[in-house]
Amino acid sequence: MYYINKAQRRSSSQIVIFIFFLIVYCAQMVFVMLFLMDKYVAIMKVLFGIKKGELMFAPIGCHIFSLTGFVLWIPISYYILKAVFSLLFGMNKFFALIVDSKENYRGGRYSLGSYERDMALCIVLEIAALVFFVFSIFYNIRVRDQGIYHKKFFSLKTELIQWHTVDSVDFCLEVGKSKKQSAEPKFIVHAEGKSLDLWNGFGMGSPEVEELISFTEQLLKKNPNARLNINFELSGENLSAIRRYKNGEEKVRHLYSYILQKQKKTLAN
Repeated sequence: MYYINKAQRRSSSQIVIFIFFLIVYCAQMVFVMLFLMDKYVAIMKVLFGIKKGELMFAPIGCHIFSLTGFVLWIPISYYILKAVFSLLFGMNKFFALIVDSKENYRGGRYSLGSYERDMALCIVLEIAALVFFVFSIFYNIRVRDQGIYHKKFFSLKTELIQWHTVDSVDFCLEVGKSKKQSAEPKFIVHAEGKSLDLWNGFGMGSPEVEELISFTEQLLKKNPNARLNINFELSGENLSAIRRYKNGEEKVRHLYSYILQKQKKTLAN
């Protein structure tokens, strides 16, 4: 009886430790997702050797990078934590029982019908995530003294937009028609029939207004003939939409006022 109770207590303690394992596993996944989104530009600046005075814009690449990085981290973090918990708490046998239970595997709603098929699907998804992850590293817009470097997704060629080829820059604001009134600011560079959006909405990965102003200053210095356009008004509806975002009104008003001043200065000259 003593050995049975001891075994039961050990089994119960391992279940508690496993629950703690699941909590740590889920918590660190959320942290990694937010970390990848928040530090994406900083990581890319190091990888591409962005120097002081140079700029990088990658709002879409940030989301692809963080999402695919999150998918890749799911199995990697599981095996790392599994090794740590096995080492610290002697959970080897407990994790082995989980692996052995695949004979009684019951797939969920989207299961392919067996453990082997579902595992094969997971491997395919991980490989696809790896491909997108690698391409997202190079999917950005880099602003240097020579011009604007841009690489399209799934492209191996980097395009260079020289300063003198830039025709105009449009500052736009797309407001949704739903009750929530979503708002998406855009800062679109037009050059030789090509269009690049440097802002692409609020949220993580979006540039600071000071970076957009710095880009504009560099553009006008290299190409004084480039036109600056504002394609919306600071109406009540637009202000109501951008107020839903943290510092949204402040950012839009700041850039709006800056461009207006540049336009007035151009007309005065």
